[in-house]
Amino acid sequence: MSHSDTQDSHARSGAASDDDLRPLAEDILSYCDSAAEVAEEALLSHRGPQSSALVIQNSFTDTSSRSLSEISDQERRNLEAVLERPAVARLVTRNDAGVEEVIYITPSGAPRAMIGNARVASYRSAVGKLAAQPIGQDVDLHDGRFVELRAKTTFKPERQGRGWNAYGSVVETAERTPRTIVSLRALLDALPEEDALQLLEAALRGGDPLVFEGIRRTVVERMSLREQPLLDQYQDAIFRRPLDSQMLILGPPGSGKTTTLIKRLGLKIDQEYLTEDEKRLVAASVSGGARHGTSWLMFSPSELLRQYVKEAFAREQVPASNQQMVVWDRFRDGIARDTLGILRSGNSKGANRKPDLQNLLPTTIVSQTDWYDDFIAWQRQKFWSELNQVAQGLRDDTGPGASDLIKQLVSLVETSARLPSPSAFPAFRRYERGVRDIAAALIEGINTELRKAFAEQMRADGALFDRLLAFVQALDEDPDDLDDGDLDDDEDDVRDGRLSREAAFDVYIRAVRAQARAIAVGRRLPPKSRNARIIEWIGDRLPPRKTLVDIGKRARHAAALRRLSNPMRAYLRLLPLRYRGFRAERASEGRWYADVPYARADLSPLEIDLLVLGVLRSTRELLALPELTAGGEDILLERVVGLFRTQILIDEATDFSALQLACMAALADPVADSFAACGDFNQRITDWGVRSLAEIAWISPKLRTERIEVTYRHSRQLNALAHRIASLTNDSHEEAALPAHVENEGVMPVLGIGLDGEALVDWLDQRIGEVEKITGALPSLAVLVNTEQEVVPLAEKLGRALEARNIRCTPCLGGQATGDDGDVRVFDIQHIKGLEFEGVFFVGVDRLAEARPDLFNKYLYVGTTRAAMYLGMTTERELPATLNSIADAFGTSWSNSERASLSL
Repeated sequence: MSHSDTQDSHARSGAASDDDLRPLAEDILSYCDSAAEVAEEALLSHRGPQSSALVIQNSFTDTSSRSLSEISDQERRNLEAVLERPAVARLVTRNDAGVEEVIYITPSGAPRAMIGNARVASYRSAVGKLAAQPIGQDVDLHDGRFVELRAKTTFKPERQGRGWNAYGSVVETAERTPRTIVSLRALLDALPEEDALQLLEAALRGGDPLVFEGIRRTVVERMSLREQPLLDQYQDAIFRRPLDSQMLILGPPGSGKTTTLIKRLGLKIDQEYLTEDEKRLVAASVSGGARHGTSWLMFSPSELLRQYVKEAFAREQVPASNQQMVVWDRFRDGIARDTLGILRSGNSKGANRKPDLQNLLPTTIVSQTDWYDDFIAWQRQKFWSELNQVAQGLRDDTGPGASDLIKQLVSLVETSARLPSPSAFPAFRRYERGVRDIAAALIEGINTELRKAFAEQMRADGALFDRLLAFVQALDEDPDDLDDGDLDDDEDDVRDGRLSREAAFDVYIRAVRAQARAIAVGRRLPPKSRNARIIEWIGDRLPPRKTLVDIGKRARHAAALRRLSNPMRAYLRLLPLRYRGFRAERASEGRWYADVPYARADLSPLEIDLLVLGVLRSTRELLALPELTAGGEDILLERVVGLFRTQILIDEATDFSALQLACMAALADPVADSFAACGDFNQRITDWGVRSLAEIAWISPKLRTERIEVTYRHSRQLNALAHRIASLTNDSHEEAALPAHVENEGVMPVLGIGLDGEALVDWLDQRIGEVEKITGALPSLAVLVNTEQEVVPLAEKLGRALEARNIRCTPCLGGQATGDDGDVRVFDIQHIKGLEFEGVFFVGVDRLAEARPDLFNKYLYVGTTRAAMYLGMTTERELPATLNSIADAFGTSWSNSERASLSL
């Protein structure tokens, strides 16, 4: 039967009976052959010179077309995806006129609108959403048409030596429950060798070895994100939200939250499938259309999870570099040092990062939004108060032609200080040029005077300048001695490792001006600062004190004028410095900060979060002012704009604090403000992680929550256990739903009490042997320990015990994914978030309860929900009292289990 004849017969029948399955299989495999051939020809044409013979369309609803000489890299990746997987679903639809049609759904791009008599559409297209709907659903295609989904077959095509095959094909119709076909090729001809094992396992269950009622679950054979070619109805709705949405996807473990995020990104970077409104947003963004495909960031709480998710991006044909897939701590420290000037670097002043500094009160860690709001209000009031003081110091100015200008400027400061707000900054722009010209003339006069004085000193000592150059180049700064006086000049500091002769002399001039300003007001320079050390080196070669006093007055006057000419600059750049004053004041009041020793320049990681957020939000606030959108206002504004990305995504969002999530949201290009995160409050395993929807609302008023209720990971037994564990701390927790028609039955989790040392190793060896005996081939297994120090010793002992089974045991230090898929891996529990295994052994839970009573139930929930089918748990002594109520959910071994898992 030809491909077109087969297709026509199915279009007439809509539903498939047992007798229809062979022609259905033939139609699918025939389509795979044709689609792969079309894609291969298209790629060859694309690689060849000046070919335009073949036209590509993105779905049968798309009337636009382009020659292959113009196809983009994204389309090339889509064609390569079709070569690997020609389609993932075959749909039968019926329109209002009763006409039925067969549609094949591809994972990304469609090689043609038609192949044979079948329509072809990308899952990313508007038509693609049909594949996520339940049978019988009427679907609006958003072009004035409604169609009913009559039948759906999902399949996983695989190219083999003798042609295409597909395993685990699920046939759904309205007339009966879904059926699973083990192998399409086996329905059409003699039994292939590669199908024999699966068909034998199927036969052992009884009934037809090729077709089963219901849907067989997939065994987790390797450590990777579960592959899900199509989303369900609820995930699909989230996947298709507009580009400018802000959302937090909440759901239980194994509900496909991360997969939904990844697929959504794949859709939103593929400009073929953007709406017209979305295309306009892209065109207006900082990155524009040309760089849209790489204008995104995805944040992860750990390196292991980053690598884990990166593999899933590759499966979705989404290029993901290390610059786009990032761990928050490293990314934050990088921009704080190299972009925002918060942390000290070789070329800038700043603070020192102290990862182990614990200077915040426990109440501060759980009330970070209040802490941040307090600081922002304090520093804003402080800024305008100090600016007003600077303005009052200029009231006596009587310089030629300057009086009226300065009086107007002083009046503006006084008015702005009454209702402090960044919205006042644009009003200063009309004074900026005139005021800066006055200040520049003052500074030029001072510099000329100081150059003459230094020239006189060189008459007596011809090598003086060379010695000054050598001294200045060797200097380093003690950031603990920085204060506002170091920035009175309101000029960019020069911090290059090797200064030019002119730049070195400028450092000398600025040091003398700083000394003159200090003398004029009766204070001293910070003794360890660069300026103070230069002055000490100069010694008696300084100008006379009377001259310095006069220079100091003029220098302070010039600095005040500079500060007032562009107060926005000081508002942004001195925010980290104002934080020191805030911290000192609040610490003296016993608020927010613990009474522990630390240097003024030291910052803990959460403090860096606060300052990064302060600078990012302040910058966005300024950029939102219409008068400032032209750009060029300040180099720091330009640097922050350079950080913007069109899309921001976050995995395991509840492990991040509200401040961290707000920082990430602030990196979204304001044009689209696209922000998508996923997480589960029950899985928060950090002290600082976000705890409530109220904190989520604080991040952004646009942020809405989306919920997924179905878990695709767990057996019925482990899903019930997860619910009972979550209920220990959350009485309102609802048990996750299991997918309909899927074989969810499993085995009881097992518990070992009082196990340590060799007894623990022997228990693990026996349980692992039982799993292998049940499954036939060892699936993905992990052992979880409580600390990093336990990983290697247990892995070595267990490895020796497993040698008799020819199974290797691999330690995964620092959460690194080492070893092969057939190895048993040992992890520290803190690195396990987001991962999935067929079986998990969580050892020494009683010691974890003692060490982390505040987060024990969270760790327990996370650890146990990593397992899809087999869960073992042990204690060294007694079961923690909090777990007595769930002890009845556990057995002692799997030795009597006859369950056999089938991988499709």
